[in-house]
Amino acid sequence: MNPFKQNTVYKFRRSYHAVGFAFDIDGVLIKGKRLLNQTKPALKLLSERKIPFIFLTNGGGVKEQMKADQLAQLFDLPKSLVKKYRNDLVVVIGGAKNECKKVAKNYGFEKVLTTNDVLRTNHSIWPFSNAFDSEEDDSFDLSKEPFKAIMMFHDSRDWGRDLQICTDILRSKNGILGTVKDNGTPQA
Repeated sequence: MNPFKQNTVYKFRRSYHAVGFAFDIDGVLIKGKRLLNQTKPALKLLSERKIPFIFLTNGGGVKEQMKADQLAQLFDLPKSLVKKYRNDLVVVIGGAKNECKKVAKNYGFEKVLTTNDVLRTNHSIWPFSNAFDSEEDDSFDLSKEPFKAIMMFHDSRDWGRDLQICTDILRSKNGILGTVKDNGTPQA
């Protein structure tokens, strides 16, 4: 039996549920100040199918809020992450110490942990690190409180730790760290 037959590829694609997209804005979705023709239909399709996506850019020069407003208007997309996850537990990745946590709280997220905070609750998640530089004592019972979102705010200071924690959360049952979801159950 040839493993490269069309039906084998089809079965593989159908069995894979978890997918997301990271789009570089400049040259991929926008050329100069002009929106490329297929940008809106592509983003609409992803939104309708509830496939997550993020935007990346090195085109700075304006405050984040202004850039978010520009993109929301240009792409016809709502900026609803804070509304959606305001009262849910989220983990933020990147930056030095608790700076990204402070930024997330400033945006309006109420329950924010860094990957260092998560590691402090259970060092066996990533035993190769001895960094526990959190200034706060967050009292979340991670065996009961589910993570609802993972947000990358800046470059990771420890990619191994951060990827392990993200993988553990994504593979967990309903966002509860330390559990494993049933096979084939997509994480929403």
